[in-house]
Amino acid sequence: MNVRKPILIMGLIALLHSLGFAADGEAVGRIYYRGKKDYVAAIQAAKITEKAAREILRDAVKGRSGAYFDTEPYLFVNGEYLFGVPEKDRLPLTGYYVDATNGGIVFRKSKFSVSPGEKRLPANAYESEERLK
Repeated sequence: MNVRKPILIMGLIALLHSLGFAADGEAVGRIYYRGKKDYVAAIQAAKITEKAAREILRDAVKGRSGAYFDTEPYLFVNGEYLFGVPEKDRLPLTGYYVDATNGGIVFRKSKFSVSPGEKRLPANAYESEERLK
């Protein structure tokens, strides 16, 4: 039996898992929390700054009824800034996500929140999404 084949398959599975592909029910998507060192490192690698993301979002939702977002993103998830309404001890995943690479905007609705310190999104974290830009 070729020993390299199982090792190659295990490596491929690990790579896909690290990119956010997981078995149903497993956590996916790396979360970075505003104010933490790893957040700063993650956004420094982003093409679009927090300030630019905020301006892109403001322009996109101007005049839109029910539009809301905090003045600062509170999470950086899978290369996107999350603008929403944080709660005292939980951070809802519902909100506007601005892509830090291309400025695309998606409003995602979720029944989930995360507590500070959680490292990954729950699987199937979003109920719906609407692309704005």
